[in-house]
Amino acid sequence: MRRLSLIAWLLAAAAPSAYGQLYLLAGTPTKNAYSDTFAAALFRVGDNGSLTRTATLVPQGTGIDWVGISYEWRKIVIMPRFPDNSIIVVDFDEAKAVKRCGRLHGPTFPSRVWLSASPGRGPSVDWEEAGLDAATRKAGSFREGMVLDPSVPCETSIATVMSGDIRYLTDEGSGSFLWTPSNGAHITVDERGMLVGVGDVERKELIPLGYEVPADMRKGWSRSNMTINDSRVLEVDLYNDDSTYRIVVLRESDHTWHTVTFEGGPDLRGFGRYIAATEYQDKSGRNPKSAGMEEWKKGSREMGPDLAARLASHDVVMPGKLDLYDIDTEKMFSITTNQGDSEILLVEGGLVYWRAANHLYSAPITDTGIGVRRLLATDEAIRDAHYAFIKQ
Repeated sequence: MRRLSLIAWLLAAAAPSAYGQLYLLAGTPTKNAYSDTFAAALFRVGDNGSLTRTATLVPQGTGIDWVGISYEWRKIVIMPRFPDNSIIVVDFDEAKAVKRCGRLHGPTFPSRVWLSASPGRGPSVDWEEAGLDAATRKAGSFREGMVLDPSVPCETSIATVMSGDIRYLTDEGSGSFLWTPSNGAHITVDERGMLVGVGDVERKELIPLGYEVPADMRKGWSRSNMTINDSRVLEVDLYNDDSTYRIVVLRESDHTWHTVTFEGGPDLRGFGRYIAATEYQDKSGRNPKSAGMEEWKKGSREMGPDLAARLASHDVVMPGKLDLYDIDTEKMFSITTNQGDSEILLVEGGLVYWRAANHLYSAPITDTGIGVRRLLATDEAIRDAHYAFIKQ
């Protein structure tokens, strides 16, 4: 048994992916507060460490408003910035955009966007925006959705969705407060501890999601938000007015709640049985600057911002550490990168993939921690890669 485990580990370490071809999506989503208009592009990681651009999905000058990813559906959804009104669907196993449709109401600015697993429509992307209602021609806020299935033509893919469909939302988190895309669905915990989605704001409509946060976990916390929701885990952030927070997760396999502590903020990404976080700390005399700042590129690029300038407005520093929490075993693993500009991009096939500045690494996950890292590629485009997937 031990010999077979060693052989499996050697096979996993021998190539960028033991099961398929590794791809990166480079391009930095832009919060409403920023006016950046970065490009988005797909890159294939070669076995020899090369990076090849296979497609430019959003050109520079347009920008990216929102990115959603589902490892269960094996798709990425991209919404370019206003005034572009398109929706782009990238399929992992095609490794390309398989669908591109324009929203019905033209170039408006969606205030919230999220993925939905509505049983009536199948995997979809839903959004809320202000404009003229197609039926009444009255100004107001309305919701629409688009079916992701590429076999469904655009003219029949997009339709108005019921507010109750918010109960079917799915989310894998944003990963970093520095490039969090536009807001997702409005989810909160009500006074009874029930997780609810906000439907019609004017009517104060609350849609129960079917979950209750235990009283002992939510006691003393005044605000809440949901970051991750998939078939493995539900993650909820609980806040106080002084900005302190608690992270609680519901493990779907046995329906038990757990409190998890990450050394940083509640900006998390879900990867199946794992939750990943990039650590950050308040700037102080003991922590005056982020790790590896000397290697950061000055000025914005085709697909990303001047990181030092963006970080300066947050008054925090990045120590160059990544956390990976195993939902099943409740173990917390740590990766020291010594580079503040680093993040976990993918966990699949027993391997964790992360970037540190313009370097891409992988390492096996063992029972005792993260194994020996392997440098997969070095390229300037890696600096702006925030998503990764494997083509089977």
